[in-house]
Amino acid sequence: MKRNIKKMLSEELDRLAPPMSEEVRSHPLPQGGPEQKTRRPAFRRWVALAAAAVLVLIVAAPALYFGTVRHPSVVLLEINPAVALSTDLSDVVTAVVSRNGDGDLMLADQDFVDSLIGKSSAEAAVLLADRAMTLGYFEETDNAVRVSVANEVGFRANNLRRDLSRSLTDYFCRKGVMTAVLSRQVSAADLSGAGLAGQSVDQIAQALSDSPVRVQEAQDQLVTEDNLNQSYVERFRSYALEVVQSIGQTIKDKKADLAELQELSDRILAHEENPGKLFGLIPQDYWELSESEEPLGEGISALMAEMTDRLADFEADYEQEIDSEASLFFLDQFYQTLDPDQLAQLFTDLINSIADLAFGLQLDLLLSFLNGDGSLTDWISGLFEGLAEPPQTVEDYADQSRQMLKQEAGMRAEAAEAFNRQERQPISEEDYRAYLDSLGDLDDYWDSLAH
Repeated sequence: MKRNIKKMLSEELDRLAPPMSEEVRSHPLPQGGPEQKTRRPAFRRWVALAAAAVLVLIVAAPALYFGTVRHPSVVLLEINPAVALSTDLSDVVTAVVSRNGDGDLMLADQDFVDSLIGKSSAEAAVLLADRAMTLGYFEETDNAVRVSVANEVGFRANNLRRDLSRSLTDYFCRKGVMTAVLSRQVSAADLSGAGLAGQSVDQIAQALSDSPVRVQEAQDQLVTEDNLNQSYVERFRSYALEVVQSIGQTIKDKKADLAELQELSDRILAHEENPGKLFGLIPQDYWELSESEEPLGEGISALMAEMTDRLADFEADYEQEIDSEASLFFLDQFYQTLDPDQLAQLFTDLINSIADLAFGLQLDLLLSFLNGDGSLTDWISGLFEGLAEPPQTVEDYADQSRQMLKQEAGMRAEAAEAFNRQERQPISEEDYRAYLDSLGDLDDYWDSLAH
């Protein structure tokens, strides 16, 4: 029955449909299947892409968040001086704060402190390293710098740590001074050992911006009208003892340098190639030969050149020119009578006996022992200029305290001049790496140094 109905319907359709021409019969029919097949895969592809995008967003959301949200950083630079930096969200230095007494010397010059603000942390770190070099903190053979970096976002702290390490390493290699640069990423809690307290790195950075630049400055803020005189006696005594230590070392160095100059001068006088004067009967000294146009032999010419260099170094070290054999002789004789250790002890006892504000008498007594060298006494007088008179107000005290700090930094810089004048060859990357390898574990090496 079903087959008959199907046959009847087919015959009825054939009867109703108009007959097709040969042209229509021979023309290929349009294919609807492929159009449907292309739509379905395209839809599926869009669904897959949308799902992948959602997955990427879910996985990358934290990275996108931390990549766009920025936080200030805190950098602690330790040599023996310790200095902390805070930066803004773009790694621009916003505050520089000393963390110990040697750090105060690094930051004694307010113009230098101001020059660090607005620099990147890497630029500021190099400038601080250069200031430490000027003050003689890298004269020893075992040198190290530790850089601690904190930021709320870990990878930012790590990137900044690498930049600082690279900049400092490049600086020391250019200077030709072997210095181990240690860098580490730390948390806010890790900074508490340097007196940097806060619940977060952001809080510590803000606290640095609100802190006094120097430790001494914070101590000076505790001085009142009631304790003004006693505070100044203690501050002056501390400063004077630093001066005495510098004087003692200067006398030792100057005594040795004068002895070497006198010995070299005597060799020039006694040299067989010295042409002499008055028919060669009286030898000529270095200064006479320097003014003579008479040709000199090779041997004495070498001694003359050495004497020229030694005198130039002496003038640079002590700001004192020796312009004749007589001045060298009398200056050398005066220093040969001095015992630097005994003088240092005498001056120390004198300073420790200060119990009032009569500083002028003690200073005059100190200078009376050294009046055989006017240049030395002028230098010492300059170190106490404006300080022997006691302050009348707390503001005067703060000004004089800052002056003492600048003078102390100046004494350190003067003592390091000879080292900083030396010409050193740059250090290659290979030699620097070999040096670091020779130190073993760098954290253990740092702990072994006295800071």
